[in-house]
Amino acid sequence: MKDIRQTKMVKEFGFVCNCEACLNEWPCFRSLQVGDPKLIKFSKKINDELLQSDLKRCHILKSSRECAQILENNSQKYPSLELCLIQKNYATLLLKLARSKDLF
Repeated sequence: MKDIRQTKMVKEFGFVCNCEACLNEWPCFRSLQVGDPKLIKFSKKINDELLQSDLKRCHILKSSRECAQILENNSQKYPSLELCLIQKNYATLLLKLARSKDLF
């Protein structure tokens, strides 16, 4: 996996990647295994919420905290499909929070 990832990064972006996934030879996203099906369900719930255009700031904060807590409590279980999906959702929630008009 590392060789495939490294070759692609050099070919497409012109640099050798030294991210944690490359250094530890993690599998590519499509090859990730599910460790906890309940977390897949949680990720789907958050993803569905993100599709709502009228998501309130207080709800974004609550969901962000939930994602952060899950990621912190499961940090030793990387890489897994559900944690990568929750990370993606967490990043999207933080971006929505940063873009929200009523910051206070």
